[in-house]
Amino acid sequence: MVDILALIEEDIHLQRETAHELSGPCPECGGRDRFRVWPEKGRWWCRGCKKNGDAIQYLREFHGMGYREACQELGIEPQEKREKSPKPEWTPKPAGSPSLFWQEKAREVLTRSEEALWSPAGERART
Repeated sequence: MVDILALIEEDIHLQRETAHELSGPCPECGGRDRFRVWPEKGRWWCRGCKKNGDAIQYLREFHGMGYREACQELGIEPQEKREKSPKPEWTPKPAGSPSLFWQEKAREVLTRSEEALWSPAGERART
């Protein structure tokens, strides 16, 4: 596996967030800690611009390289294009009733909202 940490740290300074996660500014959109790296998984992700990927994708996104050029830079043999397997059909789970605690809190919010609406402070909203 390619040392994605060494690759990314050539561009940006990363700081340790947890035992398995580092953060720093995104090379694309900046910020302070929105760019996340998981070295053991060989993956990265930006919470700001939503870009993500592996070492190859990092070179493609932030160094303007093509797939084969990025593979060559990393010393990886390019894979032949393969067909994606179809995603399994999604079926929703049946919805259940919210917990009694949730229902009670929802009743409290509804009661407070109704009282506020019918109070003098709610006159503007009613009109």
